[in-house]
Amino acid sequence: MFEGWIVLCSVRQRMGSLQLMEKETVTDKGTVMEKEILKVRETVMEAFPAFSKKLDTLDQLLERNKLFAEGTLLDAKMAAVESGVEARKALEEGQWPVAVVVCCSDSRVPPEVIFQVGLGKLFVVRTAGNRADADAILGSVQYAVCHLKTPLVMVLGHSSCGAMKAAIGAAKGEFPEEGALKRYLESAAPLAKSVVERSGEDVSALVRENISNVVGGLRADPSMADKARVVGCVYDLKTGLVEVTDAVAKRGHES
Repeated sequence: MFEGWIVLCSVRQRMGSLQLMEKETVTDKGTVMEKEILKVRETVMEAFPAFSKKLDTLDQLLERNKLFAEGTLLDAKMAAVESGVEARKALEEGQWPVAVVVCCSDSRVPPEVIFQVGLGKLFVVRTAGNRADADAILGSVQYAVCHLKTPLVMVLGHSSCGAMKAAIGAAKGEFPEEGALKRYLESAAPLAKSVVERSGEDVSALVRENISNVVGGLRADPSMADKARVVGCVYDLKTGLVEVTDAVAKRGHES
């Protein structure tokens, strides 16, 4: 399915033959061997950044997540291709992530694991509650989109989010003593209060409303206009599946 994998497997074989050549030949700069190594390196760098140019990036991430949820994990050989020595070498001079993932800091939701991707694939920005209202966070997303030319931004929330539970508490006037955490929840309280007034203390409703709110803010950012597709998704801790929640993104995904 992912044509880049096939290219990289052949590259690994060529790398092995080059190592044998190096043992037998003493060369100067600019020799045939060094030119061949450069050619192989360029092939790796071209193949590694994207799964397949012919397939939608979101579709491929969701497909890998589906396999993860089913318990079908990438085998050792494939993992070596995506995160092994050649992958690290290919990324020494730069990165070409296929997606930005703005997600919660919750230790149960590591994007690289639930999407089964290796080094250099995801530009991950993690905060409690996957919020994107601080300059450091928004600036990170802008950097990936505007400078790394990353074409997809995924805002990923998850079920049973502790940050959203705390935000509901804040909406009722319940705040912790810690200064930074208190300020964080004070800023989250207005959205939580509006959801509570409509849906009661429904954490899942707030999770989705929060995702929609962040997606809307990113889409409205003029610096990223028409440069990246912004989608909203939610991860289910029980099933392991990622679902597209944003209506616009879902229509595009299903078309």
